Amino acid sequence: MNNKTLIFPMLGRAGLGNELFPVLRAFDIARIEDAEMLPPRWMQIRIGPWLRRELDSRQYWKIFSPSPVRKRLYALGVELCVAASERVPFARRLIEDVQVVKGMDGYFSPLEQPGKYYQTYIRSLCRPDQLSPAIEAPYISFHIRLGDFARSSPEAKQVSANNTATPLSWYTDQAVKLHARYPAIPIFVSSDGTDEELEPLLRLPKVRRTAAKNALDEIFIIAGACGVVGSRSTFSAWGAFLGAVPMFVMNGGNAYMPHSMVWEDDRPESFSSWLAAAEEGISAEHR
Repeated sequence: MNNKTLIFPMLGRAGLGNELFPVLRAFDIARIEDAEMLPPRWMQIRIGPWLRRELDSRQYWKIFSPSPVRKRLYALGVELCVAASERVPFARRLIEDVQVVKGMDGYFSPLEQPGKYYQTYIRSLCRPDQLSPAIEAPYISFHIRLGDFARSSPEAKQVSANNTATPLSWYTDQAVKLHARYPAIPIFVSSDGTDEELEPLLRLPKVRRTAAKNALDEIFIIAGACGVVGSRSTFSAWGAFLGAVPMFVMNGGNAYMPHSMVWEDDRPESFSSWLAAAEEGISAEHR
């Protein structure tokens, strides 16, 4: 136990997947300590996505309902004090009653509740027009992280470094294998890549992009799938974690360990083991 009366999740400038870690750790601490949680400061100037012409502008403040002005101003003051605390001792004294939570330490392991518990909490923070209705029919989700990630060789057999994209050819191989078993199951693609980059996958039967409204909407679409074929990305991992969805990744891709139902493509039987777990949600008409 600690004697802090306020908990503040301090965000960086990363993508939504990385930012959710301090937010949900702070939520857990506030709940356990019966303390007040200050709102995350979602409103930030992000020039990088614009310069790189990324599809996701990372304007996450548009997704979440605004907190009272008093709390937002207090949170801004805390963040300024944290920034100044190394040089100005007085700034440290101003925030002695605040526990600052930041970073991604431990990824999912510090989170004490099942993923669907946190999904309910996150939904409660959103503006009502920012999330799509749930997709009722069974589907498989492919999450393909491209954006500012480094590209792997199309012949690569593993993805062992962070911020590295899985080759698109690997996803097309998984789609072909999936439809050989279940030709009617739709595949919804979530990606920050362009249609041109994804064209070899999107031209396959029953494969199409989602109509997600924003990054969080994409995460919830992944969370609603029967199974996910993912990237070495916290974004893939959040979808798998929040929905308790079986996930299949390229060899080396399970960097964040959202739960125990993740298979890496490191042996011939791995795909079959993942598919067996995903089959529980696939209805008879899609088999």
